[in-house]
Amino acid sequence: MPDTEISNLPLLSEAQLQADDVLAIADVSLLETKKVRSDALVSAGINLLANGTIDPNKINWTGYTFPVAPAAGSITNVELADNCVVTSKLADASITGPKISFVNGDSIVVGSITADRVSSTAVGRGIDIDSANIGIANAIIAGQRNGIIWNEQGLITGDIALSAGDLPPATESQIGAVSVPTGSGLSVSATGALTHSNSITPGGVSGFTYDEHGHIINATALVGTDLPVASATDLGAVKIPNSGTGPLLVSADGSLTHRLIVGGAVSGLASVDVDAFGLVTAGSSILIPDQVPDLDASKIISGQFPTGRLADASILAKKLADYGTCLMQEESPGASDDYFLGMLWFQPSTAQLRVYGRGSSGTQWSPVGFGALQANNLRWGGVFDAAAGTVEVLTNQGVSAGLVVGQLIPSPSDDLSGLYLICNNDGNNVPQNFVSTVSFVSGDWLLCINELQGYTHISVGSSGGGGSGYLSGLLDVSLTNLVPEDRLQYDASNGVWNNTSVLNGGSY
Repeated sequence: MPDTEISNLPLLSEAQLQADDVLAIADVSLLETKKVRSDALVSAGINLLANGTIDPNKINWTGYTFPVAPAAGSITNVELADNCVVTSKLADASITGPKISFVNGDSIVVGSITADRVSSTAVGRGIDIDSANIGIANAIIAGQRNGIIWNEQGLITGDIALSAGDLPPATESQIGAVSVPTGSGLSVSATGALTHSNSITPGGVSGFTYDEHGHIINATALVGTDLPVASATDLGAVKIPNSGTGPLLVSADGSLTHRLIVGGAVSGLASVDVDAFGLVTAGSSILIPDQVPDLDASKIISGQFPTGRLADASILAKKLADYGTCLMQEESPGASDDYFLGMLWFQPSTAQLRVYGRGSSGTQWSPVGFGALQANNLRWGGVFDAAAGTVEVLTNQGVSAGLVVGQLIPSPSDDLSGLYLICNNDGNNVPQNFVSTVSFVSGDWLLCINELQGYTHISVGSSGGGGSGYLSGLLDVSLTNLVPEDRLQYDASNGVWNNTSVLNGGSY
């Protein structure tokens, strides 16, 4: 029946349906009709159903056997019925601490919690835990004191009445128990009452009235007769005789004072008059000669003795200090307030003597006994370099003396005595005795004395201030209008040395 319509085909019962029976099906992807097996259609169709679309009630579960183990994660709390899990279904030790949120105390077995189950941090304030017990950490010797009985943990277990030995004895600084000995004047009753046991005859003295127990019961003001009279050895009351005329006065309130002198207090007195009572009655601010005792010189510590107080020729040589009139040293002493005009300075190396005087440039040390240039046969030999220690320029006198330009300054000799060179370049390198460490400045002289006394340094260039230094004091020297680098030149016409800025070396 190939041309029969599907709706007119004979019915195939459910019992007759076989797995390999085929059905016609339209393949919409290829726009054609195909066949499909019945079992394949059902299996594929079920797989193509959307999740959750099959109603479980539509499934006949009769005779169906579930798998031995459900798929992992397939059973949720929804599938489990309320109260369906019983204790027998739980494995031993399967429920851990984090799964328990609350345990009622009724669920804990009586006596089942041991000491080791309590954390050591959960106890304190004197409680501790050892290997088996929770207890008091304190451990002392059991005993009793001050009426209290205690055990080894310091817990009070009872009390007893205090005994005398339980009380600490009193001291001067601590409160405590006291005893009342016989003869102390005190007594104690059986109930502990403390009373006086003193018994005297009632009476009174010095303003006080007392009873038979020695208690003061009254007091009155003292009168003169209540006081004992003072003696040379005993303290006591005294009276002031000659009131108003004697040296002592007593006021109405009992104040004791000295009698005042006429005129009142006076200060600055040097001498005083004293009466029979030892009181000052008069005084003077001036001492008379007889009142001044002999004084040691150490008592005079200030002031000055005027010149008129010194007798003529009263100061002997042995009273003068060393260097009091003449200094003896190599270096220039300079200026000082300790020097007096006319004081001398002797330079041992050159045997030169100078005097402290005052010139146009102030106080200075001027030569004494050097003589004029001609008198001492001084002659200018030329110019030298103090830094190199060599001769730079020579005059006729220098050439005649045997000096050579560019050579070292020669050693001192008697033939060179009186010859001097003028410094042209500052320095301290003149290699001769007595001047080897001397610093020369431009204008200073290097003078040869003789072979024995060597050279000497004459400070001329450092006079400063436009002054002429030591040269101005020489009789045959005339210095005018000085300018830096001036030199001395001898004028044979008048025998005078003049300053000049031009050097005449003479004929060669």
